[in-house]
Amino acid sequence: MKVKANFSILLIQQDNIDAKVICQMLSNEKISLVQLSSPQQAWNYMHEEKYCDLIILNLDSHDKSKFRISGYQLLDGLQDDPVWKNIPLIIIAKELTNEFFYQQRLSQKTDIIIINPFDPIRFMENVHELLTINLERHIDEVNKQHVQMSKSLNNLIELMLKTKHDETYLKKFNNVKSSIIEHFRFEEQFMRTHAYPHINEHIRGHRKIEDKLNVIKKNPINLLYADNLKTLKSDIFGDINEDKKYIDFVKGIKL
Repeated sequence: MKVKANFSILLIQQDNIDAKVICQMLSNEKISLVQLSSPQQAWNYMHEEKYCDLIILNLDSHDKSKFRISGYQLLDGLQDDPVWKNIPLIIIAKELTNEFFYQQRLSQKTDIIIINPFDPIRFMENVHELLTINLERHIDEVNKQHVQMSKSLNNLIELMLKTKHDETYLKKFNNVKSSIIEHFRFEEQFMRTHAYPHINEHIRGHRKIEDKLNVIKKNPINLLYADNLKTLKSDIFGDINEDKKYIDFVKGIKL
């Protein structure tokens, strides 16, 4: 039986001997490797809403056409994207040119810089290190969003009990609803790309909460009853408790 990959890596590297060597080193049943030969292809890939755990960019990969983007422009694009900017990055280059020394800016968006030719053993150590960091970042973000959702719901309940239920209150409810749904999608994307075994059950729980949110929003009178929001809060905390199982799964992912 084929093992579903736990990690996805995007390699931006021209088809040459270096690409073959890197692909061979990353040949692992737990890794899904996508190789793109130019920054332009990677740019297009990003805008198809793809996801990966690690980006490996060879700055010497380029297109001859003057209308194509460079590796440096791709770095800017990665930094400006709310999802891709958080993905660990390895940059490979033959040398660090003056153009490369955006230094302070670039160092913020590059986790590791490797000068080519490089040590294969050290390269794989870097890959393992950054894949682990990405898992840790995801766990930290999940926990951070849990805290934010809890505070938002508490504030909404307090506001409902103290103030008139006007457009401001409805706007705050819609903001909370949006943040909850964004959190669900954030988790679900990671679950799908990392073979979480309980994903279907987890998504069903998310959809039930979303249905309750829609019922409350559909009939504004429902916003007048604290019990509706308190029940919703209880459901959210139930989902957070269920996430403990998911987080334990993420902690246990190994290459």
